[in-house]
Amino acid sequence: MASRRRFYDSAGAKLLQARHSRNHYALLLVDMDRFKHVNERLGHLAGDALLQEAAGRLRRVLRDGDLLARFGGDEFVLLLCEVGSEERLAAVAGSALAALRQPFSAPDGAAISATASIGIALYPRDGQSVDALLASAGSAMDNAKAARDSYRFHDMALNLSSARSLELQGRFELAMRDDEFCLHYQGKFDTARRHIVGLEALLRWDHPQHGLIFPNEFIGLAEETQAIIALGNWSIAAACRQLAQWRMAGLALVPVAINISARQLRDPQLLATVTRCLDRYGLAPGLLELEVTESCFIDDISQAKDVLVRLRALGVAISLDDYGTGYSGLSHIKMLPIHTLKIDRSFIRDIAIDRNDAMIVASTIALARGLGLQVVAEGVESGEQLERLRRLGCQQVQGFYLHRPAPAASIGALLAGAAAPHSSPATAM
Repeated sequence: MASRRRFYDSAGAKLLQARHSRNHYALLLVDMDRFKHVNERLGHLAGDALLQEAAGRLRRVLRDGDLLARFGGDEFVLLLCEVGSEERLAAVAGSALAALRQPFSAPDGAAISATASIGIALYPRDGQSVDALLASAGSAMDNAKAARDSYRFHDMALNLSSARSLELQGRFELAMRDDEFCLHYQGKFDTARRHIVGLEALLRWDHPQHGLIFPNEFIGLAEETQAIIALGNWSIAAACRQLAQWRMAGLALVPVAINISARQLRDPQLLATVTRCLDRYGLAPGLLELEVTESCFIDDISQAKDVLVRLRALGVAISLDDYGTGYSGLSHIKMLPIHTLKIDRSFIRDIAIDRNDAMIVASTIALARGLGLQVVAEGVESGEQLERLRRLGCQQVQGFYLHRPAPAASIGALLAGAAAPHSSPATAM
């Protein structure tokens, strides 16, 4: 474990890197609750043993690249690097508390019950130096000590957000049982006639207290547990069931796309789940489309390829979502059985005024057409964007300008062959 001086040197270097990162860096100050009582009651040998074991448990919570040091007494300091979200920071703090909550063993074999309090400071919001972050984390830790066995952010607004996140995460199982999740559908349209050619199923949580919650608030939490697989499987089944209901109503069907997480793509039962749902509702595989992002392939490209090849052989279409924002798009297009490229909305937003965005979109469309792939532009929010995409040869578009996500009951008119309704631009969720 790093000494104070070594931690300062290493943390300083990490914070220099953080200036150029889009991810989060955070300093966590961990203080063992009532440690003085352990020393007084069981002796210093028991106290030292507890601290050594606590250090080991904290180390197991961290990833490669994170830092851990003991600053004397019963305080530990952690620097978390390149964390994807504030929710993930909260999850790490929660994991640290859970690890330290487990009983410790004294040298004589006696069980020692202990807890900890954690203060969290974010770089650069709460400080731009190690000392400034330590001061902010210390202030947050004082607030956590008032409750014990808890963590607090220095930014009080994040404490409210974190509390809500913990509440949502703890309710997943009950929400699945009580059927609180639902799908809304957003149309995809051809650029020539503006007729519907597909739908994307978008997950929503109809929470009994908080109302309709969008996936950006709960998907990241679900990915921390196996709940994301259960949610993904539910989405596949719900979309297939809805297709069957539209068919029974005599409506023409179009393919429905479902977003698949990296964790679900690694689920060995994914192929069986898809096959079972298609068979149960008597659907042609071509009516189902699975959307994946490039982040799904980072850990194991060969495993992802194997699963996607089997799904494609079944007849299910595969779309590469958010194209242009990932890691190595060209290599993934070459290796994987991709059917459709979806150009990320960040390139569409300024396509009418930004020459660079227009060139990126034009080259992507040309690449896709040259490879025999469909191309869909996401986030179309104006007639000017739509017309520019049509002139560039984009075949399909999706966005609030043509259709807002809506419950299944509102999709009938589209499936009956109506042209895209016009709606005013808005920010997509």
